[in-house]
Amino acid sequence: MGEFIKKLNEHAKEESDTVGWIQFMPPKGIKAAKNCIFRLQAIENWRPKLSCVPQFNDESSFEKYLSDHMLPDEYKNDILEGRCVYSEFPHNTEFASCYTVIHKRDIDQSTRKLTKEKKQEFKRYGTKHKDFIYIKSSNLFAFGASIHNSFINCHDKYVRAGNIPSPVYIRPVLYVNSHDYYWYGVEAEDISDIRNGLPIVKDEQAAKSVKNPDGGAFGIFAKLEHFEKQQEARLGVTFSHPINFPFLDIKAPCSEQFFTVCDAADIDTITF
Repeated sequence: MGEFIKKLNEHAKEESDTVGWIQFMPPKGIKAAKNCIFRLQAIENWRPKLSCVPQFNDESSFEKYLSDHMLPDEYKNDILEGRCVYSEFPHNTEFASCYTVIHKRDIDQSTRKLTKEKKQEFKRYGTKHKDFIYIKSSNLFAFGASIHNSFINCHDKYVRAGNIPSPVYIRPVLYVNSHDYYWYGVEAEDISDIRNGLPIVKDEQAAKSVKNPDGGAFGIFAKLEHFEKQQEARLGVTFSHPINFPFLDIKAPCSEQFFTVCDAADIDTITF
C-alpha cells in the first residue's frame, strides 16, 4: 500500500469532529435527489481550461509551475484536477461528487446553527443561494453503502467486458503541501501504470488481475493545502478504462432515510 493511501485512511479516521456533510445543488440536482438519484461527474470537467499543458520534470519545476499558474486568492478551480503529477488520467475514468464537510468549529454552540463566518464562506463561493442536501455524520457510512450497493446493481449499464470499476468510496479530501503532493503523486505513478483510472500494477510478476488503487484514489482525493478552505469531501469511483458517459446517475432508493433535502433559506436556520 502506498504512503498516500495510508495517509488518506488515517485522515478519514481523524475526522472525529465532523457534524455532517452538505451538498449544494442546482434545481435539477435537487429534483433528482428527491428521487434518490445521485450524479457523479468526470472530474476533468472541473479543471479550468489552461493556455498550456503543464510541463515540469522535477519537484523544482513543479513548484515553479504552481507559482506561475495558481492565483493566491483562487480557492475554487484546481489546475491539477484529474491528474497525478506527470500523468493526466484519460477522460471518463474518474468520477466524483463533492460535498462540504461541516465541523464542530463551524457551529455556534449557543444556537447550534452555522457560524456567521461559515455562512459568509458559502456566500463567497456562490453556494449560499442554492438548495442543498444534508447528511448527518452518523448516516455517512450507511449513505455511502447505499450508493455503492446501487452502483453494483447498475454498473453493467456503464462498463463493457474487461472494464473494472473500483468500489464507490466516500471520504474527506486529503489536503497536503506541494512537497508532499509531488512525492505522493510520483509514488503513485511509480508503482502504477497511469493509463487508466484504476491503474495496473507495473510489476510483471504480479498477477494480471491485480490492480493498484493508489493512482485512482490520488486523482480523486488529493488536493493541495491551498484549497483547504473548501473543506471538501467526495464520493468517487474509478474505472480501468474510459466509459462512454461523462457522468454516472446512480439511483439509490434506500438512501432516502439517510439525508435531508433543504431549501436555500434553510442555511440560516438549520440546526446541528
